Amino acid sequence: MLFLSRFFEIRDIVAPFRTHAEMVVPYESLDPARNALSGPWLHRGAAPHHAHGALRTGGRGVLRPVVAEDAPVDEAAPHLRPHHPELGEQPVRFQEDEDLGHHHDDPWRRNIHVALRSAGVDVPGGLRRFPGRRPGGPAASGMSSRICQGRKGEEMTGLKNCTVSVFGLGLLGGSLAWKLSRDGAAKSVAGWSRNPETVRRAHEMGIIGRPCATAEECASLGNVLVLAVPIRSMEETGLRIRPAAGSGVRAVFDLASTKTEVGRKLAPLWGSRYAGFHPMAGKERGGLENADPDLFDGAVCAVVPFENTGEEALSLAEELAEALGGRPLRTGAEEHDAAAACISHFPVLVAASLALLAGEEMEDHPLVPLLAAGGFRDTTRVAGGLPELGADMASTNGEQIRRLAGKYRAILDALLAASPEELEALLARAARCREAVLAGKGTLSRKRG
Repeated sequence: MLFLSRFFEIRDIVAPFRTHAEMVVPYESLDPARNALSGPWLHRGAAPHHAHGALRTGGRGVLRPVVAEDAPVDEAAPHLRPHHPELGEQPVRFQEDEDLGHHHDDPWRRNIHVALRSAGVDVPGGLRRFPGRRPGGPAASGMSSRICQGRKGEEMTGLKNCTVSVFGLGLLGGSLAWKLSRDGAAKSVAGWSRNPETVRRAHEMGIIGRPCATAEECASLGNVLVLAVPIRSMEETGLRIRPAAGSGVRAVFDLASTKTEVGRKLAPLWGSRYAGFHPMAGKERGGLENADPDLFDGAVCAVVPFENTGEEALSLAEELAEALGGRPLRTGAEEHDAAAACISHFPVLVAASLALLAGEEMEDHPLVPLLAAGGFRDTTRVAGGLPELGADMASTNGEQIRRLAGKYRAILDALLAASPEELEALLARAARCREAVLAGKGTLSRKRG
């Protein structure tokens, strides 16, 4: 009888997981540094024929290694062996007793839980933890093993079961909402804009599923709030929606291209739920009419923590980046602003100065517009962007821009003073620098792959 009793206890623990559809992901998609997926999910049986190892997940995105029958253990993703007990190198570590569910007071059942979790089964009552993985850290792309509390107390899993509320439906906000709606990456997408006509069109186009007449209504619906308003309106919008945001809000992100000053204003409002989020993508033309659900494909998405930012907000930001088709990169606010000034903000002013110069020159030299071609078009492209966006970037990142302007003048003076031989060498060096900067964009993928 004791044996039968124990048998049914095991059955009761395991049974809920039999009904979940399984998925298989090639090891190549796994980021060994974070035990997280960087590539797309593949349904079982769709893994490439050359993939000896894979990860199988049950219904809540919990992963466990699966080695093909014809693959020796030493060939099955050797870089993962230290991370997974099924490959025989290192046992899974857990949190304290609360991580083992409400049966931790029963040693026999505790051992069952440990055994099941070592096999990759997510046992109710706590979160499974891999070595080097913080509780609540990032999980699979588009999925998460973390439990979140919804607005009415229901259990939800990751971004896919959260309502995302987007404030501002221009190029970035509209593209983000469209991507999430199209791919079903969120439970629902609510949207608000200062222009009611924009909200109406976004709803008709399927960009948002829940149109909101007011920012307060939009805030009351969301678990994840995304501020995609102009930089100068970030603080005002944050103050406006803060009283309406409910206890179900898990994360608040801004899409501003500058972070230090914006974060200084928003972080005190939202505490641990706030993080900066900056997808490095865009067009010179803004507005909902230019929105594109594929705008963020392959883009680096800067995830910027502040002093009190919680791990859950950061994990959701990384999950959002991956849902958008981008690549998350954690960085500090000051470092972000220094780099963004160099490759985004200052170039806008350089392009604008060249366009202004050409405008002045064409008055005295009518041939200027007739000869303008690809070189002028390419070097002045970002000067055709929204003037208010450029002004906001310059006003909120002025210190970094002025620092670069001083260096830029010195480099320009050196080019002008150089002999032909020296100039040739400097131009060759410039070409190498350009190639190095553009090639560096791919290093994030190599580090994550």
